[in-house]
Amino acid sequence: MVARRGWHLALSRQPLANCAKAIEKYRAELANLGHPNGKGDAIMVRDVYVADTDEHAWREAVPELMRFWQLATTIIGAARRSPKPT
Repeated sequence: MVARRGWHLALSRQPLANCAKAIEKYRAELANLGHPNGKGDAIMVRDVYVADTDEHAWREAVPELMRFWQLATTIIGAARRSPKPT
């Protein structure tokens, strides 16, 4: 779906082996769709927060991480509801 819509690929919270397979499938689909060399951008999102203690990091980071994923979910939902390209 991502390749068919002409989007770049974003991955998160997955083992690297899963990400490599997803990128391979994404680029193969781009190639099938006629994109030169089947090359498309892929990014990996990793949540990292450093503090003096794990407890301190979790206390400060969780609200921000939750907000990020709320926004991402809203954006993805809106994109899914938009008309599909022809």
